[in-house]
Amino acid sequence: MNWENYPNFTEAEFTCSHTGKCDMQASFMDKLQALRTAHGKAMTVTSGYRHETHPVEAEKDRPGIHTMGLAVDIA
Repeated sequence: MNWENYPNFTEAEFTCSHTGKCDMQASFMDKLQALRTAHGKAMTVTSGYRHETHPVEAEKDRPGIHTMGLAVDIA
């Protein structure tokens, strides 16, 4: 992942707080950057990539799309 392609975001914003891993998908990040550019204001990421062992994901019947690097929560 080339984080230079996403000037309004940093890898640290998307890193799993449980494992320290970050496996965001470039196709998703391209869309998120386009949304941020169109929005024209800061977007605070509250949750990005979550490893399937992350407590939120571990409580689910099956891992959600955060574990695929295809979701983000914005404040």
